[in-house]
Amino acid sequence: YFDAQYFSVDFDASKIISVKYDIVLGVETTDCKDVKSTDTFEISSTNIFSLTPTENVKDMNDDPKVVEYHVCEGEKVTVTSTYNLPDGLKAGEIYLWSVNGDPINDPHSKSYTISEIKENTTIEAVLDAEPGYETCGGKATITIIVDKKPEIAVRDTSLCAGESVVINVTGEGDKYAWTPALYLSKADIKTPKITPEATTKYSLDVTKGLCTVTVEDIDVVVNPLPEIGNISVDTNQEGQNTLKVEIDDVNAYSYSLDGITYGDKGVLPTTLPIGYNQLYVIDEHGCKSSKLFEV
Repeated sequence: YFDAQYFSVDFDASKIISVKYDIVLGVETTDCKDVKSTDTFEISSTNIFSLTPTENVKDMNDDPKVVEYHVCEGEKVTVTSTYNLPDGLKAGEIYLWSVNGDPINDPHSKSYTISEIKENTTIEAVLDAEPGYETCGGKATITIIVDKKPEIAVRDTSLCAGESVVINVTGEGDKYAWTPALYLSKADIKTPKITPEATTKYSLDVTKGLCTVTVEDIDVVVNPLPEIGNISVDTNQEGQNTLKVEIDDVNAYSYSLDGITYGDKGVLPTTLPIGYNQLYVIDEHGCKSSKLFEV
């Protein structure tokens, strides 16, 4: 309550849109009773001077009272004044722009654009009215935080049919999305386990802050297992056996009779016990097969 005929109220026109005041006027009469008259008036600030960014700039603070603007690096950003110019004035006549404290000397309009933003940036606009025109004056400032794009690298991989592999991904993000989701243990984690039935090409989207990068053409190659054909056994006079193995390319394979020691030729001279024996084959990709044969 104010007990004076005149009073003043200060408020921040950049934050308060309108304020209503109830006026109660008390008058002392001869019979000592108060005669009161009430009225209401409103102060509106319809011409707020602030800066508004384009839609790709997002407020990332959950507190509605605190604005924290973010944008992904490399994007185009335009900041526009909300101030309505008085009749007869052009934007270029009153706006003085600066970026990170450095004045912009080019002709200016109601908006300022950064074609490719790369670092945290503070943009300021100052109203510098021409003589004879009424403006609120002052300045408006906006700070934009630039989210850096995640640096992601993914190596192609290969495996043998029936095996599983975890793809090697370097770099960090907040969210991951693999496509297609075929053969994956999970499609929304950094390094899913993959058990492919056939060679598959993947892509990976990695999001960090407001930035998303895509790594395309990630090859997971499935190598078939060696196919062992006919195995023939010859025995010489000393009782030594010679194995002949039918396979597509004898130079691309190694052979073993114990699964441990491998030789590089398709003819294996050795002495084998009578009965069933096992032949092991490994190819150039490390894929293994085995087959029983009889002596």
